[in-house]
Amino acid sequence: MAGKLTIPERVELVLLYAKDGASSRSVADIFNAKYPNRQPVTQRTVSKNFNRFKETGSVHDRSRSGRRTTATDPETSVQVCRHVEGTPRKSLRKVSQETAVSRRSIGRILSSNHFHPYKVQLVHELHGDVSRE
Repeated sequence: MAGKLTIPERVELVLLYAKDGASSRSVADIFNAKYPNRQPVTQRTVSKNFNRFKETGSVHDRSRSGRRTTATDPETSVQVCRHVEGTPRKSLRKVSQETAVSRRSIGRILSSNHFHPYKVQLVHELHGDVSRE
């Protein structure tokens, strides 16, 4: 992801900002001149980074709020994918009952792991050459 700053880049922004009372605009200009191949950093990014450092003493992301993912965590995802690989013709409802994970979560897990639901149907044999009749 080109837009997200790495930890060393964030540290560099804080150091540039704290150095000699530089403005956030000048720090953004210096940083963008030093790294021309990345997405440009704005004045707001510099000030938000420095304020986060002043408040928390760290340049790492703050902890996220909201409900944590439980059903689609990596362990459950691996378990569900293995179960489906072993028996690919089972319905989501059956897989849900057997793994004790909700049907909707199983759908999300399979979708994010590029499993596509389909039902195998038997059809008449098809011939490419119509003149064989």
